[in-house]
Amino acid sequence: MAVTLAQLKENLGETVQTRVKLAPYTNFKIGGPAKFLFEAKTSEQLIKAVQVANEFKLPLLILGGASNVLVADKGYNGLVVLVRNNQWKIEGERVTAEAGVNLGFLVQQTVNKGLSGFEPLVAVPGTIGGAIFGNAGVPQVPKGFIGDWVESVTVCRDDKLILLNREECGFGYRQSAF
Repeated sequence: MAVTLAQLKENLGETVQTRVKLAPYTNFKIGGPAKFLFEAKTSEQLIKAVQVANEFKLPLLILGGASNVLVADKGYNGLVVLVRNNQWKIEGERVTAEAGVNLGFLVQQTVNKGLSGFEPLVAVPGTIGGAIFGNAGVPQVPKGFIGDWVESVTVCRDDKLILLNREECGFGYRQSAF
């Protein structure tokens, strides 16, 4: 049985849309329509969207800044979740950020607070979530990858939030365990 827009709205709220072109949401401004589109503005909404996609066996594509993504002109025949959870804080030398925070913005905030070292990442496009997923960075400088700066990451596994330390994230050149 195919999932309907009404079913998704019942589970995720009235903001679920259908047949939305993805081009405006990608860095390269290309891409056809998503069968369904949902903007997750909180971590809880993001988790719920993953649960609903699993429940309905609906293909799922999670996009942050979509800076390293090419979407086909035919679009995506499933649920596209735009990660828009963008809460962040800086306490002393510790920076905490949700997946939807723009990386360049966060680097600028660290500079504004007098912190240093993170600056090489200012030109890396996209969000924290995507940067962690692909261990984005600048290989020409020491501590030039996001994984060099991560202390821990909270992820959703089997419908539960778990905290992973840096080693458990499996950071390597342009990759992670995610």
